[in-house]
Amino acid sequence: MWTPLAYLKSGRVDHCTGIEVSVTVATERDDRALGVSEARARLRQAVLRTELRPGTVYAQDEVRKLLDVGRTPFREALRMVQMENLIDILPNGRLRIPPLVMDDVTHVQIARIALETAAARASVPKLGPEDFAHLEGFMAQMSHYLSSDHFDRVETPHLEFHHALLAKAGPTILMKIEELSDRVRRYRWAHSVELRSGWPNRTAEHRAILDAVIACDVEGAVAQLVRHYLESGLLLAEFMKESDPDSSPERFEEAILASLAPSVRTAVRKLR
Repeated sequence: MWTPLAYLKSGRVDHCTGIEVSVTVATERDDRALGVSEARARLRQAVLRTELRPGTVYAQDEVRKLLDVGRTPFREALRMVQMENLIDILPNGRLRIPPLVMDDVTHVQIARIALETAAARASVPKLGPEDFAHLEGFMAQMSHYLSSDHFDRVETPHLEFHHALLAKAGPTILMKIEELSDRVRRYRWAHSVELRSGWPNRTAEHRAILDAVIACDVEGAVAQLVRHYLESGLLLAEFMKESDPDSSPERFEEAILASLAPSVRTAVRKLR
């Protein structure tokens, strides 16, 4: 039984006193909404953390029981996660977890860079001292977890850093960016052990992004952000060669650079 997330307040008049009193009623709709929200969260986590094996076909009921959610919430959650391209729904009550292939990363990163460079140009000029402090805090958290051998906890402040950087671009573009970020996060999680060796470079790239932001160098921040995604993608492509024979760091780099505006491409090349 799910605990209702919200309540509906309705008024009624006490028939003895004539005074209107408030009655709090847990609604069936609230209960259902919470059930769907919880089912979606559990399903997304299982996909993003590769608890459901990429490239594998499952019976829908098998996954539902694994997640311990009801049939109706699970059906609705399944449709929602399918819209994020994290699951393929197949006939005969089956589903498939999309395989991990570098071409997917390339296409997602091209779209992500296009959106995030636009978002950075809208957000960075609006950031102030309090925002800089928050960004410095996320940098400190990442460094702490890395130095204290808690690499599994780095991802939270890492996501918060990128979100805070673009937060003032508005919710519409942020929703699409977060969807694309989640698709890449599935790859990072699957290769987290191998990618750990690259984190000193990732830390330096975050530092360079933040320094440009604090200096009010918007185009500098954009170039540093693109370089960050290019370098991290190259490392991922190298590690994916074993599971995806078509994975090519050179092809990834060529595709990313070709997708950039000439001025940004020139700036990124100078940084390397």
